[in-house]
Amino acid sequence: MIRTRRLKRTHVFSRKKIIPSFCRVTVPRARTTEVAYHRLMGPMEGIKVVEMGFWVAAPAAAAILGDWGADVIKVEPLTGDPYRGFRTYFELTIGRAENPPFEVDNRGKRGIALDYTTDEGKAILMDLLEDADVFVTNVRRDALLRNGLDHETISKRFPRLVYACLTALGLEGPEVNRPGFDVGMFWSRSGVAASLALPGQHVPSQRGGMGDHMTGIAAAAGISAALFQRERTGNGQVITTALIRLGSYMMSFDLACAIKFGLETVAADRFAPANPITN
Repeated sequence: MIRTRRLKRTHVFSRKKIIPSFCRVTVPRARTTEVAYHRLMGPMEGIKVVEMGFWVAAPAAAAILGDWGADVIKVEPLTGDPYRGFRTYFELTIGRAENPPFEVDNRGKRGIALDYTTDEGKAILMDLLEDADVFVTNVRRDALLRNGLDHETISKRFPRLVYACLTALGLEGPEVNRPGFDVGMFWSRSGVAASLALPGQHVPSQRGGMGDHMTGIAAAAGISAALFQRERTGNGQVITTALIRLGSYMMSFDLACAIKFGLETVAADRFAPANPITN
């Protein structure tokens, strides 16, 4: 059952098509599965979060804040979060057009579909941010700059807003606008995959969203710290985290040994472990 609250004129999703109408923020009383979802009272009660994210990392961060009691509004393009398309995989393999992975990272959220590249869509987004406490996004920096949604621009208008930006490679350096995803950046480029491969064997494969979920947890922690700091200063700030950073942090044992002692840590055969407790 869906309850709706009218805001401004734009578009809203149905399960089958996009319907022109007044903009409606949908509040699911139950998940698409038969298990009802109840937002718990928690430390984020009274905090409003606007999430402009797609796939996993940013939605995961916002979902965690929702678990802690925040009111989360998910902003999607008119074509929808591309993660919604993953339902076709289940339709082809098991004959049911459901999307449990999408539900996991978008649990308990309200949602709105708009085109933030247009003046009308951007105006609606600004209305949502007017009384928001947190803005979460994993849109690439070049797209944010192009549409006036970068932290420097947004913070001038909303100085109390905590702006959380999740990226592949960070907000500085020559690869700042390079796209990336968890298998490429968290799992492979950071060295996590190679560290788990036994000598002479292929690297193991990663399960979906492992790096994204770790990055989402880190972002939720940073957002919490920024909100705490805002209570002291009255000002918001930008929070950044990246897939490559989380992968490197997961590899900190190996990296620290390499930097300090020049040692290379290699995976041990499980039939000949250096320490049986770790086998």
